[in-house]
Amino acid sequence: MIIWIYSILFLLFHPYHVSVTTIEYNESEKKMEIIIYTFPDDLELAVEKRFNKEIQIDSKENLSGMLIGAYLLENFSLKINDKKTEIDFAGYTFEGEKLLLLLESNSVEKPNKILVYNNLQNNVYGDQTNIVHVNCCRKRFTEILSKENVQTLFLLNEN
Repeated sequence: MIIWIYSILFLLFHPYHVSVTTIEYNESEKKMEIIIYTFPDDLELAVEKRFNKEIQIDSKENLSGMLIGAYLLENFSLKINDKKTEIDFAGYTFEGEKLLLLLESNSVEKPNKILVYNNLQNNVYGDQTNIVHVNCCRKRFTEILSKENVQTLFLLNEN
C-alpha cells in the first residue's frame, strides 16, 4: 500500500521537460512564424546555466529579454530549401502558466524542405523533449526531438 502511494506521489510531482514549437509559413508575408511553448522556470534555468547570470522572465528587465533572445538563436535554427534562414526573436508572452516565445524569419521562398535544429533546454535536462510542428502547404508535419536527436528534416512536397 505504501509503495502504491509513493508511486502515485512520484507521478504527480515528477516534472515534465517539454517544449512545443509551431512553425508556420505565412504566404502573404513570405515569412516563417515560430511560436515556442515552454515553461518559464525551465527556460530561466537553461538561460542562467548558459550565461551564468540570474534572470526573471516575468520582469520587464531588458537583460532577461536579450539573454533569452541570444539563447534561442544559439539553440534554435532553420534551413529553408538548404539555405540558412535568419530568425529574429520578437519577444515573449504568457498563456496561463506557459511561456510563448515569438520568432519570425526574414523573407523566404515557399519551402520545399525545412531543416529544424532545436536544442532548447537540453543543457539542463537529459530527458528534455522538443516537439516540432510544421504547418505549410495545407499540411501538418510533426517530429519529436531529444538530446540525442536535435534536428529533423521536413520534406513538404512528399505525398
